[in-house]
Amino acid sequence: MYMVQEVLYICTGNRFRSMFAEAYTSASCSRVKSFSRGTDASEDVLNEVRDEMQARALWSRASKPRQLEARDLEKADLAVCMKPHHRKTVQEKYSIDVETVVWQVEEVSVDLPEKELRSRISSTFDRLEDLVDRRFVE
Repeated sequence: MYMVQEVLYICTGNRFRSMFAEAYTSASCSRVKSFSRGTDASEDVLNEVRDEMQARALWSRASKPRQLEARDLEKADLAVCMKPHHRKTVQEKYSIDVETVVWQVEEVSVDLPEKELRSRISSTFDRLEDLVDRRFVE
């Protein structure tokens, strides 16, 4: 278990992985404040992501996609990057000393057939729940 106050989840678009991790952490761990950002924030959220978050009763906790900024890293105790290139962006673009970890959570291609896309989104959310639980839930 990790004693932390503010966790920043970082992915590319902030419309899928980091958004879900933020919402799940908020719902499952009251002693951790979570927020999420994207290194290249999107303007939209996939319907399939919204549907899966609604099915898990987490959509109301989701924030709209937001671009990563220096002040986000300054307020975080820990930055959880979904892939190594997110950590690289943090290190190269911002000169802020924040602990970072990489969880190796793959992006899901939006070009998949709908049934497979929904299945991959669901399995990715299951994996993120497990990672959050292992790291932050008592």
